[in-house]
Amino acid sequence: GASDISQTTAQLNGHITIGSTDSLTSYGFQWRINSPINYTDTVFTTTFYPMSYTLTNLLPNTSYVYRAFATTATDTVYGADSLFRTLAHVPPTVETGVASNIAQTTAILNGTITTGTEPILSEGFEWKQASSTTSYSTVLVNGTNVSYQLTGLSDSTDYTYRAFAITASGNVYSQYTTFRT
Repeated sequence: GASDISQTTAQLNGHITIGSTDSLTSYGFQWRINSPINYTDTVFTTTFYPMSYTLTNLLPNTSYVYRAFATTATDTVYGADSLFRTLAHVPPTVETGVASNIAQTTAILNGTITTGTEPILSEGFEWKQASSTTSYSTVLVNGTNVSYQLTGLSDSTDYTYRAFAITASGNVYSQYTTFRT
């Protein structure tokens, strides 16, 4: 069966038993997404009959079907279809912390951003005056325990903010938090 399955890789394993009069000309695996499309062949030229092959660049959270094959001078024999599913990506964990060092015109935004199974392309905070109808301003930060100092704020005013992380699979946002200068 398949082993070492991740979001984008899987190792195929198989075994070929050769009859005493058969002459093996090629063998390997065929694999495809579990849908009615053509198989992709992986052909071996070595003589290792317990065989394995690591597939790469697979799609996350996707079902695949594979089978072993052996070709002799007179026939090609296929093993039974086997199924495996790649793992889904785990999104980053994004949490908004409590704002700190709040003064009349400044405050520090705090949060925690923990990487999931794919790289974070961008991370930061969105913030604005709580009563404002304008869009949020965005500031970028890097790291796990993230902070950003806002300046030029209005005195005695409520502000709202949240942390975010962007991956190839999409955006992840924390809950909004409010503070008052």
